[in-house]
Amino acid sequence: MAAAASGLLAACTSGTTDGDGPADGCAVKFEAREASRASVITNTSLTANPFVVYADMTKTSGFGNALSVFDGTVVSYTDGAWSYGTLQYWFPGYTYSFVAVCPATLSDLNYENNRLALTYTQPADYTQAADVLTATHRRSYSQGTTAPVAFKFSHIMSRLNFVAQVDPAAEDGVMIQRLALVNGVTRATYQIEPAQLGSATETDDYILGTWTTDDQNTGTIFERVESILLQPGEKLELFPTDTDPLIVIPQSVTSDLSVEISYHYASDPDNIITSSASLYSIAIANHGGKWDAARSYTYNFSLGANAFVIYSVPSVEDWKDAEGGNYVITDK
Repeated sequence: MAAAASGLLAACTSGTTDGDGPADGCAVKFEAREASRASVITNTSLTANPFVVYADMTKTSGFGNALSVFDGTVVSYTDGAWSYGTLQYWFPGYTYSFVAVCPATLSDLNYENNRLALTYTQPADYTQAADVLTATHRRSYSQGTTAPVAFKFSHIMSRLNFVAQVDPAAEDGVMIQRLALVNGVTRATYQIEPAQLGSATETDDYILGTWTTDDQNTGTIFERVESILLQPGEKLELFPTDTDPLIVIPQSVTSDLSVEISYHYASDPDNIITSSASLYSIAIANHGGKWDAARSYTYNFSLGANAFVIYSVPSVEDWKDAEGGNYVITDK
């Protein structure tokens, strides 16, 4: 799933400028369609989530250095409109490069030479993870009326869900006490920049759009300690909603990455059983051994008699709103 947003560069009246002066009345403005914590950002929730914009401009002729236009400028929806403070203006004869990031609360962002590097650390509390979206635009501007610049935001994180079931043949219910995902990547850097124009005058395409992970930055991706009682035959999605998703850094699923489950049978509360299962074989066999951005992965496991935890074939879907939405879905 990806939310769609539009950055509208205000319509400009025709006229002349002296040298490198700004185009008459041509302020850079932003709008966003009604497109949250780790809640999933959609068209209808984007207005509650300010985003930041980075941009620079260079002579279209290729001479001169890049000049900063926006440097992590926060764009907020207030009183029915998007605003960012002091207006910036288009200059004819320059090419502009934009990168937008939502939400605006992210830190550790670095923009240089049209490229944004975002370093993300998985929070210890999974409910504080961010649904991170990015968008780009590059345009060669000339004097005259401009069309809107569409920021087509795309999700850059992965989403996981675990579905627990007690074997219908079991004679007793099961109390799950802890679920954890350990030995995975907890810190990584994402890089993105607008694609080159070529013969076009503008583009929303981008290059890179990739995560760089470091095996040294591994640890517990998430841990959920909560008593959940399931009866024989009962099934439960543990992260089912947009207000309580499990959002993680896209990464390769290594042989060390494991799911730890602690539980006990309802009739024997003093006998705590801990199961540790690697997801490596399942990931290799079913989804290329990795979690991709803008994908949702659901792992089903069954708790039965004899202290066995059995995993079935996982499902992989485009990340989208469970109830359907009017947002644009992109797979880049």
